[in-house]
Amino acid sequence: MDDAKVIRMIEENQGLVHKAAQKYLEVCKTKRIDYEDMVSEGNIGLLLAARRFDETQGHAFSTYATRYIHGYMLIYINDKSELIRVPRNQKTRGNMAQKFKYVSFNRKIHRDDKGGDAGRTMGNVLCQDDDDKTRIYVEEFLDMLTPKQRVIVEGLMQGKTQQTMAKITGMSRQNMSDNVIKKIRNKMKLYQELSSK
Repeated sequence: MDDAKVIRMIEENQGLVHKAAQKYLEVCKTKRIDYEDMVSEGNIGLLLAARRFDETQGHAFSTYATRYIHGYMLIYINDKSELIRVPRNQKTRGNMAQKFKYVSFNRKIHRDDKGGDAGRTMGNVLCQDDDDKTRIYVEEFLDMLTPKQRVIVEGLMQGKTQQTMAKITGMSRQNMSDNVIKKIRNKMKLYQELSSK
């Protein structure tokens, strides 16, 4: 695509950038990011979209460009929102770890080949350090919970879903996610505050 056409597309679609920046205005205020910086990042996304846009695909340019604009703004927010900048690929690994946070540590490893891991659990392999004190903190936190909350947390730690735990405890899934899980999270925050002092 020639430069004149790219410039014309950018000028005609400045509204997309400002509209996207308006969506992140609250985030900008809380994270102390200037609105102009967000617009600049959105313009980078718009420029990239204008250069890569292929009219033969049959998509509207605004639909195509919005993805790039939002993407560049989100990356900028992500990079500027931390005191210590963590590389993006490390953050992605962390996000992947959160997606799989309910993997049970009691699950058996099915490896019999020369590794000697037959019969061992994931917890055994990952926590080989005998000085690991995290179990103490987990037990301390579980002791703060009511018996029903404790059953729910232990079930979730074993990889069971909220729906399964709702059936086990005889409550609706909606009640569990709206009320019980909220109370458990609040107790967790309180525990973290108390243990950090």
